[in-house]
Amino acid sequence: MTSPWNIGFDKLPSKEPQVNYKYYKPLPRKKRERKLLKARTCPDCEKYYSSNPHHRLQESSRHRDSERPKTPPFFWELDFPEHLEPTDGGEYTFKKRNKYEETFKKYSKTK
Repeated sequence: MTSPWNIGFDKLPSKEPQVNYKYYKPLPRKKRERKLLKARTCPDCEKYYSSNPHHRLQESSRHRDSERPKTPPFFWELDFPEHLEPTDGGEYTFKKRNKYEETFKKYSKTK
């Protein structure tokens, strides 16, 4: 039986990352190889790229991958949702509200 103190620090670590993610696949590290991937947009960048043609997106986009990440909408939102509203597709979306708006209304009124 091996003890936890006998770990063997004399081995070199492997160069490939050992991850336990379900959907992990390595991305190209070189700039030239990364430029060959298909460019895509995120919801935040869509406003900017809506005025530009598709070839402009391919030239300047920082989001590059063979497919879009499989995260549900609003997965990265930090605030808790206040209201759910149904959409035409049968899914629910969160209604965003500026929570600081009421606070600033008190101070913006002139007396």
